[in-house]
Amino acid sequence: MARETFRPSFLFLSETKMKDKHAQNFMLSLGYSGFFGVSSVGLSGGLALFWLQPYTVQLKGLNSQCIDVGIKAENGDSWRASFVYGEPKREKWHEFWNFLRRLKTQGDGPWIVCGDFNEVLHNSEHFGSNDRSEAQMIQFRECLDDCGLVDLGFSGPIYTWSNKQDSDRNVQVLLDRAIGNGDFMHMFDDCHFENIITTTSDHFAISINLKKNADEARARPVQTGFHFEAAWLRSPEYKQVVEQAWTG
Repeated sequence: MARETFRPSFLFLSETKMKDKHAQNFMLSLGYSGFFGVSSVGLSGGLALFWLQPYTVQLKGLNSQCIDVGIKAENGDSWRASFVYGEPKREKWHEFWNFLRRLKTQGDGPWIVCGDFNEVLHNSEHFGSNDRSEAQMIQFRECLDDCGLVDLGFSGPIYTWSNKQDSDRNVQVLLDRAIGNGDFMHMFDDCHFENIITTTSDHFAISINLKKNADEARARPVQTGFHFEAAWLRSPEYKQVVEQAWTG
């Protein structure tokens, strides 16, 4: 039986290990119409954001840890989205939190931030022999408070990253999440976030389906749904992996 192929409106990849030109070619092979990217340095880093029409996407800024954009839908709704890869070095985590604070000062209105934050909010989001540093988690929580952001929740597996080791050496952590401000939650008051198991990466993907309340949607004939999938796929077979996720 033929399986229906699903393609999210937005696809974000971190640690692509690609130059942006190669990532753009990859975008074309998957049928996307828009692209912003940050080249990797050797085999380290790299970010890529792909999207489909009819969304209008305006670049606000980008660096090795973030692609920050403004998005406008056909019906006129607009919001800001920051796609992030958090600082991997613990001694520099405070720099990333301060970076988010600076983003907060650069605009108002609906705002969602999603990606791999490389940190947890609470020890319950960490499974393994060693607990996380409470001081570091407090810094993360204080950053969200300062930015007016809250965790948007999820369904599916609790942990999004695993070191894939056995027994007592196994560590699993909720590193990947979506956070948003009050204006964003008011705009999309019927949204759904799901952690999706992937087999070729040490991270799971996040599927985000942004919807308005059904009563309001019926009153407005223009489709207000917005779908975003943030996939952290560190395998060279990107196309195969993504297509398998869409057709599975």
